[in-house]
Amino acid sequence: MSDWLPRAIAVASGGALGALCRWGLSMWLLRVTFPSPFPWPTFLINVTGAFALGVMTGAVTLGGWALAPITRLLFAVGFLGAFTTFSTFAWEIVALGRADEPRLALLYVTASLLVGVIACWVGFVIGGRTWIG
Repeated sequence: MSDWLPRAIAVASGGALGALCRWGLSMWLLRVTFPSPFPWPTFLINVTGAFALGVMTGAVTLGGWALAPITRLLFAVGFLGAFTTFSTFAWEIVALGRADEPRLALLYVTASLLVGVIACWVGFVIGGRTWIG
């Protein structure tokens, strides 16, 4: 028998946990961030997820951290795949456009891409240095 079932269970389990964490964190961030048309919860969650993926990949590829492939699937594909959200990001851009906020939509796209890539890179560097033995 193939090992697809344990991998599928790992991805599904990580995805369920990631989605619950995103939902809970979004609800909390909506209460603690100042009122703004800028979609702070999605922005912060996506940047945090990019950073976490960077840390994990840096630790594994540069730091020599031994992480089982099934654990990588659970965390990177399952948890972070469900924790971060491209569909909400895309909808919020459309919603800002519909609310006649094209400059804010452009700022959101630019900041999300720029800060997300920087967060991933910083996480990769930190991850690679943290677990060097």
